[in-house]
Amino acid sequence: MVKNRRTPGALLVLAAICVLLAGCFQSEQSKFPLANAAAPFGEGGRYVVYERVAGDRFERQEVFDITRRPDRAYDFVNEKGETLTMSLHALGGDRFVGQASPSKNQPGYGYVVFRIAGNEAVLYLPQCDKQDKSVLKAAGVEMNGEYECIVDRVTDPAELFKQVVLGEPASKLIRE
Repeated sequence: MVKNRRTPGALLVLAAICVLLAGCFQSEQSKFPLANAAAPFGEGGRYVVYERVAGDRFERQEVFDITRRPDRAYDFVNEKGETLTMSLHALGGDRFVGQASPSKNQPGYGYVVFRIAGNEAVLYLPQCDKQDKSVLKAAGVEMNGEYECIVDRVTDPAELFKQVVLGEPASKLIRE
């Protein structure tokens, strides 16, 4: 297995820039309406990002200020002032799908999954090539090669993200 090294704090930004990630879920249009966004981070706060480096070991990266926006999404702002806008949508239990909004570097939406409990949020980047192809096909996912899942034609994206294989956590955020 090849380990992708990321620069400090880059994980959340990379989640939004799906074209740089092998195996990501993406769409040109929003699949989850902001009106239905959940608030698992409440009004926000300061969170330290820890990147998974091996097994159950995580390494501290940087701090993000998370702020709830009037449109129900969150701004994730790193120490350099770079902002990632993401809405979170409940999937049931402690699972939420994160829909990262387009930016100047990424014209479409990128998707991640969080498991949130108390002051800790674990981030997963489900890999398209690790999914059951029959589940993807039945949901209406279009494959762009082996590593990109295009979800524009998916009619029930919440159900799709309930079924994806999460894989190992990529990072976690812990409230300061």
